[in-house]
Amino acid sequence: MRIMMWLRAWRPEAILSLILLFAVGLRLYNLGSESLWLDEGFSANMAQNPSLQAWRRDVHPPLYYALLALWSSFFNTDYWLRLLSVIFGVATIPVVYSLGRKMFGPKAALWSAAALAVLSFHVRYSQEARMYTLMALLFACAFWGLVSAARDNSPKYWLVYALSSALLAYCQGTGIIYVGVLAMLFPLCARSIHKPADWLGWLVSNAVVGILFLPWAGVFAQRASEVAKNFWVPIPSWSDPLHVLHDLTVASIPSPSTIAGQHFGSAFSLVLPDWFWVLPIASIVVWTILRSHSENQWAVRTLVAAYVLPILLIFVLSLTIKPIFLPRVLLPTAIPLVLLIGAASALPEALATWKKAVFLLGMFLLLASTFYHLRYVQKEQWRQVSEFLQQHIAPGEVVLYNVFDVSGKYLINRYDAEGGLRPVGQIDIGTVASSCTQNSITKCLEQAVAHYPAGTVSWVVSSHDQYMTGGMIISTWIKRGFSCETLDGFTGVRVARCTLVKIEEPMGKQGVPTLK
Repeated sequence: MRIMMWLRAWRPEAILSLILLFAVGLRLYNLGSESLWLDEGFSANMAQNPSLQAWRRDVHPPLYYALLALWSSFFNTDYWLRLLSVIFGVATIPVVYSLGRKMFGPKAALWSAAALAVLSFHVRYSQEARMYTLMALLFACAFWGLVSAARDNSPKYWLVYALSSALLAYCQGTGIIYVGVLAMLFPLCARSIHKPADWLGWLVSNAVVGILFLPWAGVFAQRASEVAKNFWVPIPSWSDPLHVLHDLTVASIPSPSTIAGQHFGSAFSLVLPDWFWVLPIASIVVWTILRSHSENQWAVRTLVAAYVLPILLIFVLSLTIKPIFLPRVLLPTAIPLVLLIGAASALPEALATWKKAVFLLGMFLLLASTFYHLRYVQKEQWRQVSEFLQQHIAPGEVVLYNVFDVSGKYLINRYDAEGGLRPVGQIDIGTVASSCTQNSITKCLEQAVAHYPAGTVSWVVSSHDQYMTGGMIISTWIKRGFSCETLDGFTGVRVARCTLVKIEEPMGKQGVPTLK
């Protein structure tokens, strides 16, 4: 009780400072302990070898890669590369606070900031060298500019909205979807939309966004077309949009039986569905929607739309054009979600004891999910694989990378500080396969290893190989051309010690050796 009275005596800005310090601590915890995983390796490679030509070949626009290239010019350690995402993640919290204060007042704003500070999904991507926390920050800034301009109609707010939206479009492949969502929110949060003059700032700002994005529009259209032809994301099920709330909030919390075994060493057979842990948080959100003040109904409607619309749009695009429905591209929806959670603290005081109990339970579960993520997170162990190869590989042997893209080879060599693997042959199977037609993949692979004699020890490193072009052909070629022993013990990466076998059988259809 004294703690609550003590906190009430503090200015909101002082409490926000404590929240920010706590958020920084969570995001810096073990920041460099795990090696970069494949996507982070791609980011590091793009930053280490910056060029507009390379950036134009990626599915994502170049803003994050350009910032990371500048950032990595000072240092290039795993910790340093991820620190940029930490900065973006922490910087989003005061923006959320300011937005919550505009919508619901300082108390709700502080709770919203606290919810984002401990949100495990946001903490997770604040610790990755990828663009997702930058996307969430720019979405929050554009959202703040839109709400401020819609309520006060000031040119400076429209400028914030236009610049943030334009940068958001340049940040990530789905950024343009969020720009469209923000534009659609204006009628919900505007004080008036009945006169043409009410729409002038909105029209001019969105025209500026379109003009600023125009230089990249052609590249974006080309890359989107290529993605639509060949992409690896699975088609979502009809229940996936309902799982987003769970993914954003409590996905890291294990089942009760797992908790009992981890912490108490006891067997506990009760099996509960995935949505069990999310019930208190869902109750808080529903209660906010149903019990909001009349003067705040515009804010609640805007936040519900800001949360639901991106999920529905990405879901519909995934069903009709090509699947892009991934939890990480939905990270910006965490912004309206935490604002809805914080808004519960500003509701009428009816059933105050019940409300406070559920509210505090929800906040505790958010923190618990972050605890489990930080305590038990395991990323792909590229550093360990590289060290293993350095210790066991011998001159004359070869490393074959059966990996989705060139990031696998890059990561193995990134963690080879002493250069022990440089004299060893290294072949990126994916690069070889992608340079050939579907019918000649096997022939190209045979040519790549032609100068190695039969019996050559070959170390096959595999990860995300199910998404490779000609994956079945490559798999068949490895099985028939090598005698392999798989080595266990590496999270997310498979290593096999193989012996090269020369194949003499004639080729069948699509360049695959004929099976006898």
